[in-house]
Amino acid sequence: MIKQGDRWELYRDKSNQWQWRKFENNKVVAVSGDGFYSRRACAKDARQRGYEGGEAHLSQQFSEGKNPII
Repeated sequence: MIKQGDRWELYRDKSNQWQWRKFENNKVVAVSGDGFYSRRACAKDARQRGYEGGEAHLSQQFSEGKNPII
């Protein structure tokens, strides 16, 4: 269930693999344990862990197509 303060971020890591992380009240509360070779696979994994929303609940970087290297 998505609460008002929830935000999800999908991004590419230093190995150029996709990762996700979930924020609540601007604090990271969950992260993907594995890297994914495609954004679609990463998003599917996030949905299996509770991501239910559309673009509005993703971070600004993801919804604008920016992929920060972290």
